[in-house]
Amino acid sequence: MSTPLSVLVVDAHRDGADALAELLTAHGHRVRVAYTAADAETEMRADLPDAVVVAFGRPGDEGFDLVGAFVRLRPRPFIVTLATSRLSRRPGFVGGDYHVLKTDDPDWLVAVLANYAAAALV
Repeated sequence: MSTPLSVLVVDAHRDGADALAELLTAHGHRVRVAYTAADAETEMRADLPDAVVVAFGRPGDEGFDLVGAFVRLRPRPFIVTLATSRLSRRPGFVGGDYHVLKTDDPDWLVAVLANYAAAALV
């Protein structure tokens, strides 16, 4: 098992957020969940996580602005975006550190976080 991370999962789809939190918790990570951008910002101010996973699900999603705000934080968390398609098509979008498709095997996300933890020596 890799070094446990503190992870904030941000997803308006509660079932998806909770399932992802369960998966990451099963891999030893300390996980908090936010279902809205406002809740995510509150969580970030209260305790900056090592990593944040932001799920996108619909056009005009406020997650784009949220990721932009996270990118500007200093220090800043490792940012993983999770969506049904590639995010590079949105003009002016400043993305995170890694992008995972929702259709990918969930173990991809587990592996991405494990690689980050090993490289960052959190």
